Amino acid sequence: MKYHTYFLAGLFDTDGGKKGSGFGLSTASEHLALFCMEQFKKHNIPFHSCPWKYKDHIYQQVYTKKRDMWKVLKTFPIRHIDKIAFIKSNSPR
Repeated sequence: MKYHTYFLAGLFDTDGGKKGSGFGLSTASEHLALFCMEQFKKHNIPFHSCPWKYKDHIYQQVYTKKRDMWKVLKTFPIRHIDKIAFIKSNSPR
């Protein structure tokens, strides 16, 4: 709804970051990962997701590839200066 893009931007500001050569987040919450995927779908942003295991816990990773990071920045009002700089310097427009 109205605040979903702001909520996801806040997650990217606090927990988002570089994932391989792309940008995304990892979470222990399957529900949060599904929410992130739904938002990417809603805004037509290609993404990848995969579970990974660490110390007997399963985490969900949701991320965009390098070529789609700029779409994330244009869609979600990310405010973290370092993350904005990373996306701008590493994503083709």
